[in-house]
Amino acid sequence: MDEQIVPKSLAARVRAGVEFLDEKTPGWSDCVQVIDLDMRSTCRCVLGQVYGNFDRADLYFFGADEHSAIALGFDANYNAGRAEYPTLQRLWSFVIRQRQVVSQ
Repeated sequence: MDEQIVPKSLAARVRAGVEFLDEKTPGWSDCVQVIDLDMRSTCRCVLGQVYGNFDRADLYFFGADEHSAIALGFDANYNAGRAEYPTLQRLWSFVIRQRQVVSQ
């Protein structure tokens, strides 16, 4: 994914990530323990919890394209430093909790 296409809004990026996961792995949100969610961790982030490891999922789905995980809200934009992680954490937690409540 080209860097120019990365949505500016973190919420838009997470929405795109949700759509991606819905297409690739229906029911993915049931695999995530929100209490353990840590978007800075390769094992406890969304991809880490769904697929076992961020790096493995990133390589499998996106190959050498370093911008796709950012554009889909799975990783922070390194140009913004680490400042995006807390907001990504809150947005993903909110989406996952909503989906888990609905699926019960």
